[in-house]
Amino acid sequence: MASQLATLRKDLSAPGLIRTVREQFSKITDTRRQGSIVFTLPDTLCAALAMFQFKWPSLLQFDEASHGDQTVMGNLRRLFWLDEVASDSQMRDILDMVKPGELRKAFRAIHSSAQRGKVLEDFALFDNRYLLSIDGTGLYSSTKVKCPQCSVKKHRNGETEYYHQSLAAVIVHPDQKTVLPLDFEPIVKSDGDTKNDCERNAAKRLLLAINQLYSNRPFIVLEDALAANGPHIQALMGYGMEFIINIKPVGNASLFEVMHDRFLLGQVTEDEEKRVDGSGRGYRFSNDLPMNASHPDTRVNMIEYWEVDKKDPEKVTLNMSWVTN
Repeated sequence: MASQLATLRKDLSAPGLIRTVREQFSKITDTRRQGSIVFTLPDTLCAALAMFQFKWPSLLQFDEASHGDQTVMGNLRRLFWLDEVASDSQMRDILDMVKPGELRKAFRAIHSSAQRGKVLEDFALFDNRYLLSIDGTGLYSSTKVKCPQCSVKKHRNGETEYYHQSLAAVIVHPDQKTVLPLDFEPIVKSDGDTKNDCERNAAKRLLLAINQLYSNRPFIVLEDALAANGPHIQALMGYGMEFIINIKPVGNASLFEVMHDRFLLGQVTEDEEKRVDGSGRGYRFSNDLPMNASHPDTRVNMIEYWEVDKKDPEKVTLNMSWVTN
């Protein structure tokens, strides 16, 4: 038993995790002509990982540090097994050929190590389910530098913005300060596309990938109001994923109307607490509601929660609503 624990601790150390990732990088097919390769694909991917690990703000600064600072190069050699690092322009050329989806196996390998090491046990709750938070994040924005996969935004002042975004899925826990990244999906134009990609389309691809790689892991998906639509909720149900999704009256008017009708008929569960200082909080709940008029057969549960300001009892300081299954 002691030997097994020692092995698990070794695998979950920084060198062990980097080794696991590097092994997965070595399985990605390098499409370059083999005779012309100077910097291997695993080396270049590990260099990119090191750049983010050490928080360099740009490829150029990483290039300058790795070629001009022996301490930096020593760290790269010991932790990432790098004897040399490609220049920033060489790294771009090499990395541009790698499809983001090919990096998923590295994420999966890390989670397999975490599962064997019982790390995931610290993130389980609600009968060993995992809260999976999915949200979009910006990666890049410029009014000058662009690529064929950039999304494009026209501003009122006539300026054109080129940007990249990604949809990230991370395991969270209310009592844990850290999160566990699980998967990601770029929100980018594909070859030949003329319209911007969108978060909804990226979510379809992301859910499919998560279901394929983690089909036996019970998730409760947490999402913002952009995900509160019939097709997306049907996809979650189809994959057997539970969910808690924020909703707003602007985007889900019919759902709020049904909830209000049930409230008038006394068909909701509700409670409100008023404190001595004038503040308070309350909730209202009902189940088996139609998601919207377009998807009446997609049934959800709805909960409203509000808080009252102690300085002004007539003022609601927080009012949020969610749908669940």
